[in-house]
Amino acid sequence: MSPVGALTHPTVLLVDAHADTREMYALYLAHAGFNTIEASDGVSALKRARHFQPHVIALELMAPRLDGYAVCRQLKVDERTRHIPILAVTSLARPSAQGRAKQVGCVEVLLKPCAPDALLEAIRRTLILAPPSDAMQACANSRTTLMREDAPSLVGADQPQAPRARKGSRG
Repeated sequence: MSPVGALTHPTVLLVDAHADTREMYALYLAHAGFNTIEASDGVSALKRARHFQPHVIALELMAPRLDGYAVCRQLKVDERTRHIPILAVTSLARPSAQGRAKQVGCVEVLLKPCAPDALLEAIRRTLILAPPSDAMQACANSRTTLMREDAPSLVGADQPQAPRARKGSRG
């Protein structure tokens, strides 16, 4: 995979200490058309986010080596990653923990156990609301240009054509 995520399939960085949790989410998201990258701790999450530039990060707040709060703070002050929306996925149910996650830059907090379909819906919501990345904007612009170039040949293509009169026939 290139350092900038694939244009046709958004990329999600999954950060969780438990391999089975990452695998469950990765399989579900792949089936829904997403690329995934995995990290088992906060330090790896920072490296992978900076290198791969995912479209969304699903981040466990209790990540080992560097907790999710610190990861989020560092990503939000880094010019290369500040645009990436971060979803907190956590078992910390206290309102203060959820409020703190939002303060450091998480766009949404999902409580564990978090079903894969709930994570998928949160990712979709986030992608709809997130400003487009440069790569995604370039892709959209190229599609718009192609559509404009093809537009004259397509105008009226679905309209029924009036029958043409034959030479020599009377109306």
